[in-house]
Amino acid sequence: MKKILLSIIGALLFSTMLAGCKSVSPQQSQENSQPPTMAAATAASITEPAAENTSAPKIRLIEPAEGVYVYDNAGILSKDTVSKCNDYAEWASKTYGLNIGVVTTDNIGSLTPKDFARVNFEHIYPTVDNGLLVLINNATFDDYVYRKGIAETYISDTDVTAAMLKATRKIANGDFESAIIELMMLSENCPD
Repeated sequence: MKKILLSIIGALLFSTMLAGCKSVSPQQSQENSQPPTMAAATAASITEPAAENTSAPKIRLIEPAEGVYVYDNAGILSKDTVSKCNDYAEWASKTYGLNIGVVTTDNIGSLTPKDFARVNFEHIYPTVDNGLLVLINNATFDDYVYRKGIAETYISDTDVTAAMLKATRKIANGDFESAIIELMMLSENCPD
């Protein structure tokens, strides 16, 4: 009886192993051993599965409004801070001919801070070639100053780094108003 039972178990195990194996023809084996082409590798590296994209939170673009320069999507600024930053941005915009925006956010989706700032700048000012957008990024805590046109010409990376260092200290102390104005003051590097 034991011999029969062991024979049945052995046969089941053997058939399970055979069912799990895949038959590969010599031609398929040869095709699979070839390295993928560069185009195939690039396509594979930039394609994201749809299921993953649908579970990621969507970024929220701001709704541009006349006379509004500060868009506090993260809800971190007081009304007084928004008002003072708006006043400075309006003055700097008129004085230096730049379009200035400030966006706070707690969600940049799968974008980099630079891309998120660029997308928002282009959304606020779709036909403008000169401007500056300050991004206060509570999603990754990597703030960014996006520059375009004249602002890019007259505001160097060194200027941005120095202003960002000062602003970061102010943000760490909870002084968003001074930090944002510090970053918007970069516009003063541009000719009036």
